[in-house]
Amino acid sequence: MPNHLSQRQHVLAQDPAEKDELNSYLEVVADRFGLHWLEQGDRNLVPSLWQAKQARSCDPMSW
Repeated sequence: MPNHLSQRQHVLAQDPAEKDELNSYLEVVADRFGLHWLEQGDRNLVPSLWQAKQARSCDPMSW
């Protein structure tokens, strides 16, 4: 599984097990929407959140 957290701030997950859990949630998002669409810069909210590197930007994607 790719490490989707490697280029992001992630204040919620400091414990390695928590990081793995959050990364698994982000992997589901990547699988469902496709990395190509997430990384191309659509005006949709999901790609905007995916591309943001701030700590709080990935929180809504893990709900």
